[in-house]
Amino acid sequence: MSGEAMTVHIVIPCLPALLNHYVRHTRSGRHYKTREALSFEEIGAVACRGHYIAGKAYLVTINIYQGAGAKGDIDGYAKQVLDLLANNGVLLDRKGKRSTDAHVIELHMTKRRDRDNPRTEVFIEAIL
Repeated sequence: MSGEAMTVHIVIPCLPALLNHYVRHTRSGRHYKTREALSFEEIGAVACRGHYIAGKAYLVTINIYQGAGAKGDIDGYAKQVLDLLANNGVLLDRKGKRSTDAHVIELHMTKRRDRDNPRTEVFIEAIL
């Protein structure tokens, strides 16, 4: 990729699991992802197919559109969305190898209500 700006837009037709619904812990110390988290990962993986962006660092904008009656703190949504991008190869380094969400250096989030169409919209821009 040359120095021109490129933006990737991904629409995931559901909401990520909130942070306190993402991972559960057993009394024995085992950790596991909840059904809610696994469902978002499956649906999100399909939405991520064919989308990738190469760069050294990224600006990510996450727009959460909650459905009727949905609740959640805005900061509780970010982790699973960023993990989804990294785990599905959306974020690539300049050599085309998978990058991690540690390379996201700027994050913007909004939370709105769309009773008829709850979703997560993600915009990723390579900034370096």
